[in-house]
Amino acid sequence: MRNFLVGTFLLLFAQNVVAQSYYFDMFLIYIEKNSQTSTIQLINSKEVGYHFAAYNNNDEQIKGWIVDPNSDFCYLYDITTGQTNTDFNLTKINKKTNNDRKLPLYYFEKIIDTIDEKRIETTIFCFQKDNKKRLKRTITITANQGDAFKNNFFDLYSQNAFSCTDFNFSTGLPMRIVTNYHNGTETDYNLTTIKTAKTTLNIPKNN
Repeated sequence: MRNFLVGTFLLLFAQNVVAQSYYFDMFLIYIEKNSQTSTIQLINSKEVGYHFAAYNNNDEQIKGWIVDPNSDFCYLYDITTGQTNTDFNLTKINKKTNNDRKLPLYYFEKIIDTIDEKRIETTIFCFQKDNKKRLKRTITITANQGDAFKNNFFDLYSQNAFSCTDFNFSTGLPMRIVTNYHNGTETDYNLTTIKTAKTTLNIPKNN
């Protein structure tokens, strides 16, 4: 996974008619401290409404998807890496259902602490919505100053705690994301790779 290559991205599907294009100019890899599980995030630094997320548990085949709250569809990909390129294969397009859009069962509280002039630490407390005394998980984000990264970026590190929520927050570039769950388990993701990308994923029309 550490050899995931950034270069010319080749798309394995070609369509004459394109319904929508997603452009990405930043490539990020986060490694979980204990399991060495890695996640890939592709973002457009000028358009914070969407991003590409992928999860790899040391498998050869990597699964990824486009996260776009403004789309009625979910776009799923298989990703393979070679010595000179990375291939994205659009495998499935699912229409979102009402269940995908329902509000989560969480109530949120946020605390922001300034570490220094360049970094801030944001702690999100997620409570069971029908019992605000029951803490389900705590997410602590150490990030650069800024507001380019919105709450849906962190779903991959919090078991989708922020999916379809009306609770909004933003941070600068996340350097570390630590999630503590009510059962005592913890994940600790650290940013290990940040590179420039020039990647466009085209969604074919009439799918």
